[in-house]
Amino acid sequence: MEDSASCMHSKCQLFIWGLGKSGQLGTGNEHTQHNPQMIQVKSDSKGHEAWPCQVSCGGLYTAIVMSDGEMYTSGCAKYGRLGSGCEDNRSKFVRTPLPQKVKKVSTGLWHGAAVTESSSLIVWGYKKGCGDRLEGKKDCDQPERKCHESAHSVSMWVLPSVCIMPENHKVVGVACGYNYTLAWLSTGVVLSWGSGHHGVLGHGFVGDIASPRPVEALQLTKIMDGAAGYSHSAFVTSDGCLFMCGKGKDGALGLGNKKLADVTCPQQVSFADNVQVVKVSCSVGEHHGHTLALTRRGEVYAWGDGYKGKLGMGSQESLYTPVQIAAEKFDMEHVTEVSAGGIHSAAATAEGSIFTWGCGSDGRLGHPEGQGHRYLFRSDVPRRVEALAAKGRRLAMVNCSYYHTAAIVGLSCPL
Repeated sequence: MEDSASCMHSKCQLFIWGLGKSGQLGTGNEHTQHNPQMIQVKSDSKGHEAWPCQVSCGGLYTAIVMSDGEMYTSGCAKYGRLGSGCEDNRSKFVRTPLPQKVKKVSTGLWHGAAVTESSSLIVWGYKKGCGDRLEGKKDCDQPERKCHESAHSVSMWVLPSVCIMPENHKVVGVACGYNYTLAWLSTGVVLSWGSGHHGVLGHGFVGDIASPRPVEALQLTKIMDGAAGYSHSAFVTSDGCLFMCGKGKDGALGLGNKKLADVTCPQQVSFADNVQVVKVSCSVGEHHGHTLALTRRGEVYAWGDGYKGKLGMGSQESLYTPVQIAAEKFDMEHVTEVSAGGIHSAAATAEGSIFTWGCGSDGRLGHPEGQGHRYLFRSDVPRRVEALAAKGRRLAMVNCSYYHTAAIVGLSCPL
């Protein structure tokens, strides 16, 4: 999960594009946008200015963390995924009251989680992904938080609540998938809980787990980063190794074409010599799973289902082991972020560029000429989002879900 520290020293701007169906773009309407839209978020802070520092795109909703530690959400509110205490969709970003200031956020399909400034974890939304170790277990139909009559049983989702960690360890990162959560601690231990479909939790079986539990298969490693997709998970160690588990059918685990069965205990993925992985992203679509990995040298590797060209190799061929996307495809720029959507992908570079590739329907690639082409428009190789190619900018981060993409761009300035 991305750290917001990269834009803490410059005023940053938020851009979002793609399907606007439930208001997840925060533009004030539900219109689809093929061009990146700059979103102005009015901070509630008094006496000082705040700006977006991190963004996470979930299932038809979006969450952003501001420089003052406040979180804002927009989009679909079903199952309480906005953290607002009701199921009323909204098309503008509104501050979500949280028990503590936060510095990182991750949004799954139906739930979300945020790491606080004191290194605790706050969760909200669909109950299965949140777990049952919650302080206070707030009821979501409190009179002061209630909206119109909810369409779903209040027992299915929870208000923002602190998740109790084993032995009160400090949380440094979190990733939310399809009704499950991964969290890694300052000790290097990684915990998982929620839905165990396809073995995504890494505990050796496919059953659900209601409370955070250490992944024993990784107890001899120190986990520094992780990713939770729809049906597969990834874990990055301090020495640059990558472990994966979950659904194997699409080849998204990178274990080879002879190992396509589901994996319930994390297995190490093989790379070429001297490759050290620093970040990873797992696709969020139910079908056509794929994975992107970023190395310490700024190289991007991709594997899994090649549907709609989302592996960036110039074709729709599937890959069962990691293959590097040629550096020339990124104009030889140093990649600093990768994000796997459902049927598209995105990357950001240190030089301030955003590249997208894969399916271009509903505007998710940010290329305006795709408008009106529906599923016929795609890019089989990474392509620069020209609308964000202004001089003097440096990119802080990029993130995408199935239908939309968001980026935070900072104006370069001395620290």
